[in-house]
Amino acid sequence: MSNDERFEKLERDNKRLKRYVAVSISIALSALIGGTVLGGHAAHGNFDNIYAKNIFLIDDNGKIRVKLQGADGSLKLYNSSGINKIKLKGDNGKITRVSEASW
Repeated sequence: MSNDERFEKLERDNKRLKRYVAVSISIALSALIGGTVLGGHAAHGNFDNIYAKNIFLIDDNGKIRVKLQGADGSLKLYNSSGINKIKLKGDNGKITRVSEASW
């Protein structure tokens, strides 16, 4: 293979690589923009149904204040110290107060 043939092959490979990079960047940008638009819309949208195994509500300090667990059908309320104060079980609709201490 002569130097001219090798140079031509190198130029073809370089052009092909540039096309692959351009297509990859276009796809990545499209996914990023699409995900941002759809994610922003979903965050402010209205939903008919939400499905989750567990739901946790936290306060401004990042502490869990409410825990809704689908596995055992329980709802637990916590005070600001993280102590479980009220527990509702879904077995028979029974309300169980975990502690009599103040919140």
